[in-house]
Amino acid sequence: MISNNFQAGLRLAAVMVMALLLSAPGAGFAQAVDLGQHARLFDIKEEDLRRRIARELLEAPNPAAALAQSADSYLNQLEPARLGVAQRTRTRWQDPSVIAKEDIEGPIHQSDGSYEWGVLVRAGTRHNPLDYVRPATNMLLVDGRSEQQLRLALDTLQATDRVKVVLTAGNPGKVSEVAGEPIFYADSAFIERFDIRATPSMIGVGEGSRSRYLAITEFSESDMTVAFVLSAWNGIAEEP
Repeated sequence: MISNNFQAGLRLAAVMVMALLLSAPGAGFAQAVDLGQHARLFDIKEEDLRRRIARELLEAPNPAAALAQSADSYLNQLEPARLGVAQRTRTRWQDPSVIAKEDIEGPIHQSDGSYEWGVLVRAGTRHNPLDYVRPATNMLLVDGRSEQQLRLALDTLQATDRVKVVLTAGNPGKVSEVAGEPIFYADSAFIERFDIRATPSMIGVGEGSRSRYLAITEFSESDMTVAFVLSAWNGIAEEP
């Protein structure tokens, strides 16, 4: 299977690249030749940026607090996604397949245990990641500025360890302190890739005839409960 060859190939490729780098001429130690002095030298007056940052931190009354404040300031300035609140509960099915734009090559494991370089994926062929790996967790996206959505996220984290919370707005650092585990943040590329249109939303994987699709489920205000989120883990069946 492509997945087995690809995983094994990556490991071998990493070893091969490292061996080539270490065996290359001049690798390991820098080589230099003293060409002498050909002009007047001037002392560098400008303070090294790394020294300046270290000095300012050390001069602060509480260096750890200063560093934490800087990090918190950054997290508070994260660009919020321009999403609305889900008006109805529904699941949108998304095909995650990608088309290879060019041949993807790598070491291919042979039956005798050796490896040969070859084409793992042909250009123009379509591949669905879900054919090779099934996500172990779902992603629950909420607006961190909404108390109701935050409560849903925290309660869901308490109910199952198979969910990751992703904020579309708000400070993930502060929520992480309350949750006691990492909280992620959705940038514009993430929102676009999964076509997120409203919050709260959950990204899961379908079952049965929908097993090769992502289930993007939105929850209306009346369905913002842990029980309902868990019941919609693999998407909500379409109404007849």
